[in-house]
Amino acid sequence: MSQRRTRQRGVISLETALLFPAVLAVLLAFFDITRVHLQYGLLEHAMRSSLRVLLAEDWRVKPLNPSVIKRMIDDNSYGFIDQVDVSIIRYDSLEELLRVGQDDDEVSAVFRPRDPVFQVTATLSTQMEISPLAMLYPEPLVFTSTLIASQDLLFD
Repeated sequence: MSQRRTRQRGVISLETALLFPAVLAVLLAFFDITRVHLQYGLLEHAMRSSLRVLLAEDWRVKPLNPSVIKRMIDDNSYGFIDQVDVSIIRYDSLEELLRVGQDDDEVSAVFRPRDPVFQVTATLSTQMEISPLAMLYPEPLVFTSTLIASQDLLFD
């Protein structure tokens, strides 16, 4: 009877040795995917909170600056975001942004800001780092967040 137990212990050791790398790879992939998803969520949160603060300032006096927004995003993301590039496109009005014609009756009833409208785009570039997925997918993962900001209602 004891000889049978000894043989079973060897089988269990062998199964553990064969399955451990696969379980470890799945666990590391889970942590890596969770880290990337956390960065996506933090970018969205940081963009919204940064622009919320910047909306309180008068852009006619102090224009928006990509480096200021990038610094605010880095501060609001608690240092967890890898690399962010910020770009700002200024439009004179919402009509210019949407490229809406004046002859459209249906659109004329909608409120359109007169002041400049800004399209702020933040692009996050990150990679898988700790899991075996990094070897399978070496290209950077890119996530873009775009917000439209206007101050027309704030400073009338």
